[in-house]
Amino acid sequence: MTCEAFACSEMPDDAGTALSTMSLALSKNPRTEPVLSPAVSFRTPPPALSPAYPAVDPALRTHAREMLNEAFEWCGARFPLAEQFSEAATPSPAIRYAYLRRAREGEYVGSSSAHFPGEVVLAAGWPLENPYWLASVIAHETVHHALFGRESVDNPVRPGSLGYSPWRRTTRPGRSVWHAFWTFTCQLSVLTDAVRAAPRLADEDRDLPSCMAAMAARIDRCLDSLHRFEVVTDAELRRCDTAWNTTRDSCARLRIPYFTARVDAEKQAVDDAYLTWAEQLLGRQTPVADTAMVHR
Repeated sequence: MTCEAFACSEMPDDAGTALSTMSLALSKNPRTEPVLSPAVSFRTPPPALSPAYPAVDPALRTHAREMLNEAFEWCGARFPLAEQFSEAATPSPAIRYAYLRRAREGEYVGSSSAHFPGEVVLAAGWPLENPYWLASVIAHETVHHALFGRESVDNPVRPGSLGYSPWRRTTRPGRSVWHAFWTFTCQLSVLTDAVRAAPRLADEDRDLPSCMAAMAARIDRCLDSLHRFEVVTDAELRRCDTAWNTTRDSCARLRIPYFTARVDAEKQAVDDAYLTWAEQLLGRQTPVADTAMVHR
C-alpha cells in the first residue's frame, strides 16, 4: 500500500476502518464480519501474558461480563475487530478469549502477547457507568493482535532497531515503539469518535480531555521516534505519517474547550522527558525508571 492511496483528502469517513487498513498495510478496506464478544475467564492469567491484577468481586462478575459485551458492540460499530493479514484472507476475531480482572477506580488496563494469540487481559475499576473507555482499550488490544499477524507475513520493523518510548520514558525495542504508535493512534481515534458523537462526554468525564491530550502528545513523540531512529521502512513511515495527520486533524475538530492548549502543555512535558532521557543516554547516567502507563 502506498501513502498516496490514503491522502487525507481521500480518507473514508469511517476513520477506524481507514486506520485499521493502514496498520495492516492493505490497499483497500479489509472485509469485516460480525464479531461476537470473546469467551470470558475470571481466572488469573498466565504470568507471561500480564502482571497480576486482583480478581473481580463475584458480585460484580455478571456486570463485568455484560459491560464487556456492550463495549465490544460499541467498539465494533466504530472499529474493525477482526484481524486480516492479507486482502485474500478471511477475517477472524482478533480477540477470542478475555481474562477479566479488577483495576483501581478510573483505571483501564489491557495486555496482550504474541505468545497467546487471541487472548487478552482486560482490567477496569468495576462497576463501570459507560463502555467507551473499555471499548477504546479493546481497539488497542485488537490492533496488537492484528500487528502480531502482520509481522508474520509483512514485518516493516528494521532488525535490531531501538527507539524511545514516551510511555515508558526509556529505550525500547523498535518493534515495541511501532506497536505503541498504531495501538494508541487507533485507541485515540475511537475516543475521538465517541466525543464527536456525544460532545457531552467531555463534560461528564472531566478526565477524558486531559487523557486524550496526553495520549496525543505521546503519539506525536512516538512517531518522531520512528523517524529519528529509523525503526521501520520508508513505506511504513509514510503510512504512519498519514495515519497520524488524519487522527490529529480529527482531534483538532473536537468541540472541547482549550483542547489544543492542553495538547501543547502535554507536549511540553513529553518533550522535557525526552530531553532528560537523551541527556542521560549521552552522559551514561542512570536511566529514568521504566514505569508503564495505564491507558487512562
